[in-house]
Amino acid sequence: MYTWVEGKAFGAVQLSFRKSLYCTEVATTRPFIGLTTYGPYEATDVRILHIVPDEISCYLKQGKILDMVCEQLCERLRSFLEIVGKKVEVESERVKNVATVNGRNVEISPEIKDRLSKAEKFVILLPLIRKCLGDRITRSIYAKLKALGLEKGCTIQVYADKTIEALLLKESERADALLWNLALNVFAKAGGKPWALYNELSYDLILGIGWSIKKRYETVTGPVIKYYGLIHTFSNIGVWDSFEALILEGEVKRKAQLIVLEEALSFVIENKIKDRKHNRILVLTRETLETDVIRKLGKHCKKQGLDLDIARISDTHPIRMYSTSSNTLTIPKGVCFALSDRVGLVATTGEVEGKYYGIGVPKPLLVTILMTTREDKQLETLYEVMRATYELTAMNWRTLWTSIRLPTPVHYSKIVAQMFEMLSDTDIERAFLKKGKHIYMPAMLGDRPWFI
Repeated sequence: MYTWVEGKAFGAVQLSFRKSLYCTEVATTRPFIGLTTYGPYEATDVRILHIVPDEISCYLKQGKILDMVCEQLCERLRSFLEIVGKKVEVESERVKNVATVNGRNVEISPEIKDRLSKAEKFVILLPLIRKCLGDRITRSIYAKLKALGLEKGCTIQVYADKTIEALLLKESERADALLWNLALNVFAKAGGKPWALYNELSYDLILGIGWSIKKRYETVTGPVIKYYGLIHTFSNIGVWDSFEALILEGEVKRKAQLIVLEEALSFVIENKIKDRKHNRILVLTRETLETDVIRKLGKHCKKQGLDLDIARISDTHPIRMYSTSSNTLTIPKGVCFALSDRVGLVATTGEVEGKYYGIGVPKPLLVTILMTTREDKQLETLYEVMRATYELTAMNWRTLWTSIRLPTPVHYSKIVAQMFEMLSDTDIERAFLKKGKHIYMPAMLGDRPWFI
């Protein structure tokens, strides 16, 4: 038995480079080619403080290898920053250790805290060796360093075992790829914008919303739950714009969802939307929203005069798609199908130019429209959401080599949620500014994706 469904194929995502200075925008589908040939979309000077811990140098028994990582990273940064007349400045300092560990408690060393206090607006580069510290402690130190950087006015870039090993073992191809990704991360954390979408999306703003949930303490009626509603804002050309979060304690999850979404939309109206003639907003989340939350949001949007679409993005379903025109049955990347007016499948991984570099069968994303204020244009809206979902997978500034399965707004929310789970409430409160239920980034770092 066959069922016919309507489908489309989105082409390769065109990315934009070198908007600034005297050169016009240039489009290419390959981030590495665009960055190294034309220069970044928006450039900035980069200031790096490389911190070298003695305990890690001793563990490696190859102290100079850490200096080599920094030198080769800077070579790659300069290769594309010189195209647009920008520069890299590097300072280096030695410390005894990164952190002290007492059981499950991790404390960043006073030396590190002191160095960070004097490195405002620097990107701090330092190694963390998972084999030396163990997985849990490494993740805890990593999260605490990120939070401490925000508190002190700088961003943190860690490099790990695999980069050091690739250089030690002289695995040139692997080392080159890792060092280029490291250069990309440092540039973004310095406030640069590596690339943007060449073609505008159908939305003025895209919000990626995620959750970090903590059980605070037990009471006679059960646990008190604390929610952090995490909000990443992206522009209509897919550029990450800002991060904020809302703190809600003692609420049921349904009410917490509603409050976070209403507050996020109000924040966007007040701070992001300049021209109210254009006010289409897309919210992407991995959460399922309850019916009464959606109904109340609909009233809220009508009152505010917003065109709002909310879509759930799922990669945990059992559905697979195959192509009979391929020898491997692998579908082309960018294929999408509408299963109904509100539910569709989009392949964000798959064959590109007849080749597939992934492992196993590509898993499409299931896109479900939870709410739209354009009820008379549901199918059109579904395709607009699927296109945005697909193109936003190319806006991940964590890697030059592959796009990700999830759209970047959702992916970034997931990263921060995992980080918040490793941090204490005190760490979070020190790292961010707070106003009522809102926490947000210090103004001096507001344009820097500190979490990547």
